[in-house]
Amino acid sequence: MNKTQPMTDAQYKHLKSDRDLADFVTFLAGLTKYVVMSENFFLKKSEKIEPQLDELRAAFEKLGGASLAYISYKNTMAEMTLCRGVDNFLCYIADLMRMVFEMNPDMLKSNEKISYSEILGHESLESLKLEMIENKIFDLSNKGFRVLAKELEEKYGFTIYRNQDHLENIVELVEIRNLIVHNRGIVNAVFKERVPKSLKSIGEKLVFDFNQDWKFMDMLNDSFFYIDNVAEEKFKLPRSERVFEKSPLVGPVFYT
Repeated sequence: MNKTQPMTDAQYKHLKSDRDLADFVTFLAGLTKYVVMSENFFLKKSEKIEPQLDELRAAFEKLGGASLAYISYKNTMAEMTLCRGVDNFLCYIADLMRMVFEMNPDMLKSNEKISYSEILGHESLESLKLEMIENKIFDLSNKGFRVLAKELEEKYGFTIYRNQDHLENIVELVEIRNLIVHNRGIVNAVFKERVPKSLKSIGEKLVFDFNQDWKFMDMLNDSFFYIDNVAEEKFKLPRSERVFEKSPLVGPVFYT
C-alpha cells in the first residue's frame, strides 16, 4: 500500500531529481557488472563457439573488458554526477525562494526603480509581481553561494547553513561544479580565491571517484533537509500530500 507524505513543491522536485540521479548511477554500475560477467562467460566458452563468431570474440578482447572501460571513464562519470547533484541543490534553493517571495511579496521591497514601460508592459499587478520574483531569483542565483547565503541571512533573516564550516563546504562544492562546467575541472585563480582552504594548485586537474561523490551528495542532502526545516519553521510554506512509492533500484521515489 502506497504511503503519502506532505511536502512543498520545491522539496518534491529536489527529492525526485536526487533519487533519479542515484538510480541512474546504480543502474550504470549494475550494467557494467552485467557486461563484465557476460564477457567472462563468452571468453571462457569462445573456443566452442562457431568460427563465424571469431570477430565478436576479437572485439571483446580488443575492448579490454567493460570493467577497464568503466575505470577509464569513472572520473568523467563522477564529474557528471557531482554537477547534476549540485545543480539540483541550487535549483532547490531557487524553487524555495520563489515560493517564499510569492507568499511574501513584501520581501521584494527595495530601492530599485522600475520604469513606466516595464509597469505598463504587464496586464496585471500579479504579472508584474511574478516578473519581479523571477528577476530577484536570477539576481540571487548569479551572486555565488557565499554571497547568496549572506544576503538571505542579512536581508531576510533566513540562514541556510549550520555554521561557517558548513557554509565553506557548500561553497567548495559549488565552486568545484563551476570548475568542471567552465574550466574542464582544472583549478584556476578564481577557484583559489573563492576556496582558499583548497590545497590544489593552479593548473591542477581535479580527480574524482564515486565514493567521494557519495560523500558530497550526503553533504548536499544534509544541507537540503536543514534548509527545508528552517524554511518550514520560518515561512510556514504550504505542503501537499505526495504518494510515497519505492524506487526499483535504490530507494523511495515521490510521485504526484
